[in-house]
Amino acid sequence: CEGGSSNTGGCKKVITIHSAIHIQAIEDSVLKELRLNSLEKIDKGLVVVMATRSPLCYFPQPESFAQLMNITTDEIDKKVVIKYNNSYCESLKLKCDSECVGGCWGPGSHNCFSCSRYSFEGKCVESCKS
Repeated sequence: CEGGSSNTGGCKKVITIHSAIHIQAIEDSVLKELRLNSLEKIDKGLVVVMATRSPLCYFPQPESFAQLMNITTDEIDKKVVIKYNNSYCESLKLKCDSECVGGCWGPGSHNCFSCSRYSFEGKCVESCKS
């Protein structure tokens, strides 16, 4: 258990991938988000997300994958490829929560790659006021 006590529900299972990630969402796929919130490291390889003819709209930005891969911004073009149907996502207003920075793993402030301001109880929030 990392990031909290298992009795308080703050337990987070950390995932490390030791090779490349290749996600190809096919046409008419029901895959809309990746939900890899616990992914903290990609040891080696490439990240390829091909979703030009599918509803996959939620995923981290290339710079966020670079952070998971521990590569420089100069290496992003060689190691991270993301292609998706931007006009489809925009037409349905499928985009990351406004509190997210660097993309997201799914809809809502609990699926942000990083928070623009604060994180509270697993969600990105605008302020620390309750």
